[in-house]
Order: sequence, then C-alpha cells, then structure tokens
Amino acid sequence: MENIKHTKPINIINTTELKNVEADEFENLNPEQLIDFLYDKMHSNLLAYAKAVLKDEYWAEDAVQDTFLVAMSNAEAVKESKKPPGWIFRTLINVIKESKRKERSL
Repeated sequence: MENIKHTKPINIINTTELKNVEADEFENLNPEQLIDFLYDKMHSNLLAYAKAVLKDEYWAEDAVQDTFLVAMSNAEAVKESKKPPGWIFRTLINVIKESKRKERSL
C-alpha cells in the first residue's frame, strides 16, 4: 500500500475558523447540517490538499466530492465521532488511496 505523505505547508483544517466553533455547536446541529457546516468550513482546504497529493485538479475535485458523498451516507457516524473534521479528513485520505489503487490496477 502506498503511503500518502502529508505536506506541511497545507493547512488541512483551517483551525482558526474551527476554533471559534465550540463542541456544543456541533451537538446542536443534526447530522446533515453538520456535514453542510463542515463542507463550508473545510472544502477549500481539502481541495488544496487533494491537489497537492494527486497533482491533478479534476481528480482532486472528484476525491473531495466523493469524500462528502461518503460523509453524507454516514452522517450519523460523523456526528457521533469525537472530531468530525478529522473524520472528514481521514475519509479524504482513504478516498485518495482507493483512487490510486484503482489507477494502478488499470
């Protein structure tokens, strides 16, 4: 399995934006609202990360889109996780790994 190296300069989760959001604000959102909230806060940073790893803008956009599709279909799990932004980021990494695996098998 290929290791995906994280590039230091990319701020995956914009912590300055998310630090202002208290944990109880996450609790007050239903699962779908939480996914929408995380999409708004994280999309651009996730896309930057995916572009840096994949070196392809369209492939990166697909990876981020797939990440949020997985999140929507697992909205309850995202809501129940201790760190929903981390859940989203981990899912992106898994989506990228799976994409690279599929590309190698072609």
